[in-house]
Amino acid sequence: MGAGRHGFISDDFKGGARMDIRILAHIESIPIVDAHEHLRQESVRLAKQPDVMWLFHQYAGADLMSAGMSKADHDEVMNWEAPLEPRWRKFHPWFEKMRHTGYARAVLIALRDIYGIERLDETTYRDASERIRAENRPGLIERCLTRRGNIVRILNCNYELDQPVAECRSLMPIWSLSNVQKREDLAGLEAQSGVKVVDLESYRAAVRALFAVYQSRNVIGLKMVLLPWTHVDAARGNTLLCEVLAGTCSDPTALQAFLLAEVLELAVPFRFTVAVHCGYYSGVWCNFTPSHVRNMVPLLQRFRDTRFDLFHLSFPWVDEAMAVGKAFPNVSLNLAWCMIISPTGTERAMSEILGEVPANKVLAFGGDYWELPDVAYGHLRLAQRALAGALSRNVADGAIGLDDAKRVADWWLRENAYEIYPLAKNE
Repeated sequence: MGAGRHGFISDDFKGGARMDIRILAHIESIPIVDAHEHLRQESVRLAKQPDVMWLFHQYAGADLMSAGMSKADHDEVMNWEAPLEPRWRKFHPWFEKMRHTGYARAVLIALRDIYGIERLDETTYRDASERIRAENRPGLIERCLTRRGNIVRILNCNYELDQPVAECRSLMPIWSLSNVQKREDLAGLEAQSGVKVVDLESYRAAVRALFAVYQSRNVIGLKMVLLPWTHVDAARGNTLLCEVLAGTCSDPTALQAFLLAEVLELAVPFRFTVAVHCGYYSGVWCNFTPSHVRNMVPLLQRFRDTRFDLFHLSFPWVDEAMAVGKAFPNVSLNLAWCMIISPTGTERAMSEILGEVPANKVLAFGGDYWELPDVAYGHLRLAQRALAGALSRNVADGAIGLDDAKRVADWWLRENAYEIYPLAKNE
């Protein structure tokens, strides 16, 4: 069943037992911690007049192009300022080819539950667009996620200290601290920390000062994108940093590896969890192989006091991600985005994780959207039903009891987040 042969889908996965409605009802009652979004300030969305096709612009647009839509047609279709009907005529043939993918399903659930559109077609796209524009008003995030989705906390990677709603807690990017190739790349760190970087010790002081600012502003973690990493010793790293300060850099890759290690070490006393993008990239024509979860192993072995939250199950290397989650105590597995990449595969993976990885090391949902809280809600509904299906199968097989299934759902959708990230339940 290895991911090298099948990715998410295993030959022996047959959909399992009928869903237990008691488990689904319990899951739908749980106050959710959304373990990964990119929600921008609501004013960014409200400045637009989005229509039904614009709801496909983030992930679903990639499936339109995967089906064969040209980049030029994609960009034209997503231009909400252009006339609606000509864009629909270009959109509709490709939409019919991808309407069953997870990316499209999240949009269609949002259309059904939030906008009252049972089926998107030639007879409903105008009405859908009018309803979307009418609902595009202040409070959209709260209405879609807090009220309708019962989401009580959002771990948000908009890479800003100011958050769009009170439920959000920030994760800030590591790459702005470690991807240093010229003197100007340190300007942001210096401005935010108030410390001028003149050598390695002042770099460390600046990062500590910045982390103190982060901690005072409810930042709970840092975010990095996984790339191959090798250890660079302090003498070599210091030499490379001094080169940058003097206006040159003979080995940017080695300097980035060295500074990443410095940042990870400095993050420990602040209790920042490090979220790691592993595996698949959004879009088309992307080479996502450098983010294979195997590249985490040297970091995990070296930084044993740092908590790493591995995003997206490193799709398509899901079996390998589960093995890493099992083998390393400082790792948790975050299923953000997975559900819409591969709905059936994620349900299968949930069932396998239950039997392979301790249940306190899993976060089952993160919407992973920027300006689409309505579609993030659709993603949540997909994830809730998948988790209900996976747990129902385990109950039917006698692997766990009904009460155990409910407890696992509580952990995966809420409780684990308060242990994996420095969140306060009583905020």
